[in-house]
Amino acid sequence: HTISLSEELEAINLYVNLEKLRFSNRFDYHLEIDKTLDLHSIMIPPLIIQPFIENAIWHGLMHKEGKGNLNVRIYPQNNEVVFVIEDDGIGRNMSTIYKKKSQMTYKSMGTDITKKRLQLYNLLNKSELRVVYSDLIENRGTRVEIFLPKLTTPFNR
Repeated sequence: HTISLSEELEAINLYVNLEKLRFSNRFDYHLEIDKTLDLHSIMIPPLIIQPFIENAIWHGLMHKEGKGNLNVRIYPQNNEVVFVIEDDGIGRNMSTIYKKKSQMTYKSMGTDITKKRLQLYNLLNKSELRVVYSDLIENRGTRVEIFLPKLTTPFNR
């Protein structure tokens, strides 16, 4: 099952705005979309991007002192659509330390479920959808790049 990129972006914007309200505007959100992308004809798996944005907010930005930034860029590259989710939060190393210190009984499964969904999507569609993580300068933030093959016609499985 796929949805249009336009529908996915609508869901993401609603989610981010709710989180901004929930956390008293502790972060700014910037969305940059390449103007050459046809948001209504590009089809993607639903809720692929949101778990990565959720991680940026909850594990990067919420532990940061002061106001943070969440930047999402979407652009075409070859026959793919690239999503870049970048935060200037505490970084992956510090986030791991916070998780260990808190000894949380709740285990976040969003990213694990999404990784399994991506593997299944690749298997069923013989595609090479991939995710690349990078630490920003001095571990002060994280960048996640998601490379989705461009699908221009909807299909259902």
